[in-house]
Amino acid sequence: MNLHTELRYGFNSHHMSEALFKSLGRSLAQAYSPRPQDQNQAMSTKGIL
Repeated sequence: MNLHTELRYGFNSHHMSEALFKSLGRSLAQAYSPRPQDQNQAMSTKGIL
């Protein structure tokens, strides 16, 4: 996976890196969580891509 991030504003580098990691975690959690209608199926992209 190639991940390119851009933080458009901020002064404290510690808080800026926290924001990047938190946004990465939230986006991966959303991308990986199954949809309600697919609860009984294994997560796969077979036949979709």
